[in-house]
Amino acid sequence: MSEPLTALEVRDALVGPVGEALVSVARVGSITPLGGDKPVDDQTYKYLVRSSEGESLAVVLCSPGVAPDLVARGSRCAVEAKRALGTELGGVVLDPLGEGEVGGLSYVVLPYREPLSEKRVVGWLQRRRVEPKVFDWLLGATRQTMRDVSEGDRHARFIRPLGELAGAVGVSDAVRRAAERGLSRLEAGKWTPRFVLMHNDLWKGNILLDGKGGIVVIDWPGSAVDGYAVYDLARLADSFGLGDRALGEQVGVHCRVLGCEPEDAVSHLAAGLGHLMGHLDHFPMHLFLPMADGCVRRVSSAVG
Repeated sequence: MSEPLTALEVRDALVGPVGEALVSVARVGSITPLGGDKPVDDQTYKYLVRSSEGESLAVVLCSPGVAPDLVARGSRCAVEAKRALGTELGGVVLDPLGEGEVGGLSYVVLPYREPLSEKRVVGWLQRRRVEPKVFDWLLGATRQTMRDVSEGDRHARFIRPLGELAGAVGVSDAVRRAAERGLSRLEAGKWTPRFVLMHNDLWKGNILLDGKGGIVVIDWPGSAVDGYAVYDLARLADSFGLGDRALGEQVGVHCRVLGCEPEDAVSHLAAGLGHLMGHLDHFPMHLFLPMADGCVRRVSSAVG
């Protein structure tokens, strides 16, 4: 087996394709690695593309060797999400400037958009402006993409993952109780689940500014149009530091859209966590378990 390419080797292989993708935009001046390492095996190569004048033009994402189709899958998922969201809500999904494959690794060139600032004051002001827009968009996405669950999917996508989560080794008591309660309410006919579009990694790091007062949502490889409600809400609320009262208000609105009782927000969440547990891929279990516990505790506390 050949050694995996280094970040610089991948960058060198991308010089030609990126120049072609941006030929009608500007002359490429530099392509430099972007972002730091993460504790996951399938970390995507990321590069910032600047013009010869130093202007930020684009960001290039390239798949890692352990998952050579990852970026291509993300592009396909983004297209599906945009289609499901419709014209207005789907405007948060970027259209690629170019995509293809280098050295057996899929890549995509996306227009550059500004991330939220890491500077304390500036970042706080940006988050204050962005927060209502992100939560409004998520509610709209839930309303737009919600659909009924078939009897077959009811068992395969809700009863089975809830049971597996309830019986999994290592899950916290809070998560186990949430799974058991969701399963009980589902089987008793007290809760009717719904499918919704799920981003699956919705946090402030994946929210960008579009330069016109709006937002952009990136990083779609884990998304699903037949996904689970409330999980994105829980992760987003934690990322923006929402308190119990504010999160409780958000949960209440989502539950009215979903046609369920507030306590079943935890049932939706537990079903999503059970599904995710069975599809972790390169995401380590020792990171999943505390994340699941934190999500369940936050939502449970918010709904009382």
